Amino acid sequence: MTAPGADPRGAVRDPLMVAGAAARSALVYRRTPVDKADLGDMGHGQPGTAELRGDRSVVESRRRVWRSDPQLLAQFYHADEELSQVAAELDSLDGRKDPQRCTLLVSQFRSCQDNVLNIINQIMDVCIPQDRAPRDFCVKFPEEIRHDNLAGQLWFGAECLAAGSIIMNRELESMAMRPLAKELTRSLEDVRGALRDQALRDLNTYTEKMREALRHFDVLFAEFELR
Repeated sequence: MTAPGADPRGAVRDPLMVAGAAARSALVYRRTPVDKADLGDMGHGQPGTAELRGDRSVVESRRRVWRSDPQLLAQFYHADEELSQVAAELDSLDGRKDPQRCTLLVSQFRSCQDNVLNIINQIMDVCIPQDRAPRDFCVKFPEEIRHDNLAGQLWFGAECLAAGSIIMNRELESMAMRPLAKELTRSLEDVRGALRDQALRDLNTYTEKMREALRHFDVLFAEFELR
């Protein structure tokens, strides 16, 4: 199936449409077992249906995730929520009718991706410090490439590749990297879902399911960086 914004060979027709496809991919993972309607408006004091029906376990989880909470899982929850909100708006926008708004949203989307990945990296440093994928190859990169938002740019690139685009007119290289890009984006969906679910359950615990998802993602992301 050809991705939105791509021709049958995978070449980009409309970069803004590809950005929209990347945004849709960022929304796919939202499969947490606790329904958003149950939780109300996290951090803003609005009641959800769980409060109305007296579901104490869900309400107690909801009360843990405040924007002011310095714990990494809480920070991740709200950074990921912001990313999803921007992705939803980008997905619903017709970039051809409002290209300036679309360009602004793409910039915000990539900034949110940077923030989410930064927190995920902090979480990995805490919960799998001995299992991080080696990145000795990074020292070979020029200094101008090894900047703070490189990870976010790689994520955006992986989403675009997975959506069917061609990077920098390199069709063969893009086709060769597409399977890895798809596996990476699926892995990141799993990580986001696991971290979000755990944030709603217990901010103080890193489960083995989380650790395994993070290990797999870290290996794939390091491989994508290298290639």
